[in-house]
Amino acid sequence: MRVLSYAWYIYAPSLEPFNKNYTGGGLVVRNLCNYIGKHHKSYLFLGQVIEPELMVDNINIVKTDYDITQKNVKGDNKEYIAYMTDIFEMSVKKIQPDIINFHDYGDLAESIVRHVCSKMQIPYVITCHLYEAKSVEYGGYKDAQEVSKKLLELSDIKIITVSNGMKRKILEDYRDYDEKRLVPILNGTDFKADRRSDTLKKELGIGIGNKKVLLCVGSIGNRKIRSSYYGFLNRIPSLEKRYVSYFAENRRCVLHTIL
Repeated sequence: MRVLSYAWYIYAPSLEPFNKNYTGGGLVVRNLCNYIGKHHKSYLFLGQVIEPELMVDNINIVKTDYDITQKNVKGDNKEYIAYMTDIFEMSVKKIQPDIINFHDYGDLAESIVRHVCSKMQIPYVITCHLYEAKSVEYGGYKDAQEVSKKLLELSDIKIITVSNGMKRKILEDYRDYDEKRLVPILNGTDFKADRRSDTLKKELGIGIGNKKVLLCVGSIGNRKIRSSYYGFLNRIPSLEKRYVSYFAENRRCVLHTIL
């Protein structure tokens, strides 16, 4: 089976400029594509910048650097989107994928769905990693709100949500939406695997032993967990300095507290 995935970005330590993209979503996409590559042919089309053809673990990164002058310029990227849409179509003809999996939506993905998938009639699904509700609670997410709206305007397409909560929120905003078109999957962390491989000790510099560890996964920002986590730290002043300074220096996406 040949699976062609699309993503605007990923997190990959060996791949510039994505080696500095410390995001949970980028890591999830890479891990998923890598897992698929262990059992099937896994191809990944990256939209944010042009890339040469190369392998990242078990992932075939699709070649897009046929024209090295192409640049993604925010606010003025119509030419870039048209170019990448043509390259995607060319890649589909070459790879002949059995299915296409879009990770999130946006201007380029919208162009590909409209001009490539519809024309070539290849099965595709869209995984929604970020849903921005109709009522925006935090600043800086209006673009994501518009993308979410466009995604839900697509007809006859199943959308994979990354939690039951996301599905529930979509149905609250769009009461007439067919809930059968929303397929939730559950994210999770294999703590036993981390303990066996000593990942937490190597990467975070802590030993687990028989201690209890509280992991709060998410970006350190108002939109996710900063307020609640800082509130928790304020109740235990002795922990606050250690952990706030740790993340200022290391820019990690995981908060950890040994209780």
